[in-house]
Amino acid sequence: PLVALTVHRAFFRCARPAPGQHLLVNGCAGGLGHIAVQMGKALGYRVTGVCSTRNLEVAKCLGADAVIDYTSQSPLDGEQRYDLIFDAVANLNFSTAKRSLTPSGVYVSSIPSPTNMLAAPLLNRFRGKKHRTVWVAPDGASLRQITEMVEAGQINPIIEKTYPLEEIQAAHAHSETGRVVGRLSLRVP
Repeated sequence: PLVALTVHRAFFRCARPAPGQHLLVNGCAGGLGHIAVQMGKALGYRVTGVCSTRNLEVAKCLGADAVIDYTSQSPLDGEQRYDLIFDAVANLNFSTAKRSLTPSGVYVSSIPSPTNMLAAPLLNRFRGKKHRTVWVAPDGASLRQITEMVEAGQINPIIEKTYPLEEIQAAHAHSETGRVVGRLSLRVP
């Protein structure tokens, strides 16, 4: 639920989703990204996913309308403009991403930094394009909406691998590679 709640808050607290808007999900096959693609589609976004070559088919199966292979193309090259850029891996930055935003577009980072915690809120008051960081808090109404999406088959979490609890170090090492598709889970006896 924490992953889906993070994405939900990014979409509803940091941006204003509307059918037909363009969404770029950087890291679309990872833990946050794979949920963002599916939730974006459920909300009516036209979704472009960014991932490595090995995950292109995963991104398409998740429902991405277009996929960019970052190993051969910069996700911000080209003429496409996005209403929302959700940087699930936080390896882009607002300074670079803003040229790919629509005039009222929003760049949302999933990982806080001094710049997006301190400067961005002040600077956002003076610019059309916004830079936001998603902060997660418990929210029953959002969790109910997420539950409805899961029950309707609009969100299907991917669990790449389940580790026994005693292999938690191996699970953490796997997670640190940055190559996990979806999520990892632990089996507690």
